[in-house]
Amino acid sequence: MQQKRNKPNPRFSGEPAGEKKRGKNGKSVKAKDYFLNRKGVSEKTIKEINREKAALAAAKSEAEKSAKLSTKSSARSSAKSSAKYAGGVNENKKIDENRYLVTPSRYDENFKGVATVGSCEIIVNGAIVGEREEVEVIRKRGTSFYADFSRTDAPSADRREVKCKNFLSCGNCAFLHLNYEKQLEIKREAVKNAVTPYFVDVPETVSLGEFGYRNKAHLAFAEIDRRLILGFFDDVTRAVIPVKDCLLHAEWFKKASAIILEWARERHFHAYNPRTGKGLLRYALLRKLGNGLMLTLVVNGGKLSGTESLYSALKEQFEKVSFYTCENKSASSAVLSGKLRKEHGEDYLEGEMLGVKFTLSPDSFFQINEKVAELIYSEVLSAIKNSPAENVVDCFSGIGITSALFALSGKRVTSIEISPSAVRDAKRIGALNGLSGHISYLRGDAAKLLPKIGNAENSVFFVDPPRSGLGEKTALTITGFAPREIIYLSCNPITLKEDIKTIIENGYKIVSATPFDLFPETKHVETLVRFEKKK
Repeated sequence: MQQKRNKPNPRFSGEPAGEKKRGKNGKSVKAKDYFLNRKGVSEKTIKEINREKAALAAAKSEAEKSAKLSTKSSARSSAKSSAKYAGGVNENKKIDENRYLVTPSRYDENFKGVATVGSCEIIVNGAIVGEREEVEVIRKRGTSFYADFSRTDAPSADRREVKCKNFLSCGNCAFLHLNYEKQLEIKREAVKNAVTPYFVDVPETVSLGEFGYRNKAHLAFAEIDRRLILGFFDDVTRAVIPVKDCLLHAEWFKKASAIILEWARERHFHAYNPRTGKGLLRYALLRKLGNGLMLTLVVNGGKLSGTESLYSALKEQFEKVSFYTCENKSASSAVLSGKLRKEHGEDYLEGEMLGVKFTLSPDSFFQINEKVAELIYSEVLSAIKNSPAENVVDCFSGIGITSALFALSGKRVTSIEISPSAVRDAKRIGALNGLSGHISYLRGDAAKLLPKIGNAENSVFFVDPPRSGLGEKTALTITGFAPREIIYLSCNPITLKEDIKTIIENGYKIVSATPFDLFPETKHVETLVRFEKKK
């Protein structure tokens, strides 16, 4: 609101009301010039005085402006170096285009740091909770901003040097920046949160080491400047990141991938381009078991030429080689969706776990860290052996290794699996170990098949569901059988928490919950939970 100006009172004015102040020449003048005129100062002198005053005012203004700029520059420089990271001001804020200064307050379900700026949530790859960090936003989706860690001037005691140039881009690792002890602690906390408030005595996360554990690699072909490359997908852009070596794989990975890429370049093959549908090579799937290597090349076409030389080169490095191709002309992202053809070498890879012999085909599911998987199955088998139950219902049984283990211990086993190829492998493993007569194989959805099985009351249930968990319907069906014990192997603490609530509310209690680091350096944690029926 603007205040009204008071009208001058003619009684106190030096001139009659309504008349303006006049100079010696009769022209109207400003008030300050009028008073100079009355002192006898000439119009010329008045102009010179006014020019001098204007010059002094301009010089003063310029000096003040320079001083302010100097102060701001000094403050900005100081803030960029260390003051803004010192923790004195922990406000999350934008500091530049797509760059933010944040202190993550928690980890999300993928163990990425989360910070809030206004109404936006910034999810940071490579972050550590409580650390003052500068991050760069690489993707925005609504109010969710996805960022990568850039730098910090005050590193957390848990941060370590990253020894992989592809960290934050290839998509395999989530924790290379974090001390391994802290990784195990974070995963244990995730499991404790899943079982609370029903169970509190969660032990330390079980681990056998953090590197060189993977027995499988999924590599993609692409081209950079018309030169063929082989590598992993960027988990955000889906671009292929060329990779020669990987900390999660042993030396065999470096040897095999180098041989494949050299062979493909020598033959001048092109990578498949999903936009045009042209190009031959799509994926290279590698699996190492014992002294054997299995390679499956996924191609956008029929018979692949020159495979003999590739097989020979691999045989020089690996004692046994199984070489397949898969013809996949689909425009989808499915990998082994076409016809498999054996090109050279062994039909299968052969292995043994806890006394059970097994074989693996190109499309067989098998745990990528077989040493830790063996620890888990040993604990499950011990519980099964000690149970007075005569039967075991093995839900989501995969290729049937667990079913064979249970049958080998003298139990009668019902094996339920939805994948046709996995059931095929399970039957082959049962026959290989002379256990076919002790295992009933059922193919289909566990939720639909479970109500149809008989004699489940005197049973132990072993369930190893996918990340989506059991779901309420399946969990209620299982508890409806009132089995003596339920052994649950989970790969997702979030869905585990939901299933635990259903099982507990229907007459069971937790007797143990153990976290296993089946996938070190990644966001995944495996949890083995044992339930007993309440008396």
